[in-house]
Amino acid sequence: MEVQKKCSHKKHSEINAISYCSECNLYLCNKCTNNHVEYLEDHNIINLYKNNQEIFTGLYQELNHKNELLF
Repeated sequence: MEVQKKCSHKKHSEINAISYCSECNLYLCNKCTNNHVEYLEDHNIINLYKNNQEIFTGLYQELNHKNELLF
C-alpha cells in the first residue's frame, strides 16, 4: 500500500500533498500548490498523481506541444 505524503507547511501538516516542488524540496497541498505557482512561477512543480484532471482545482493547466500537462 502506498503511503500518502503530507504537506510540508506546518499549518497543513495533516493535509495530503498533491504536488512536490523540486526547487524547494517541499510537498504541497492544493492550497500551497496554488500559492506556490502564483508567487514562484519559475519553480518546477511535480504532480504526485498520474490522473491530474481534478487535482489542480483553481490552477491554470498549461499543455505542451504533445498535449501533455507541464505540471
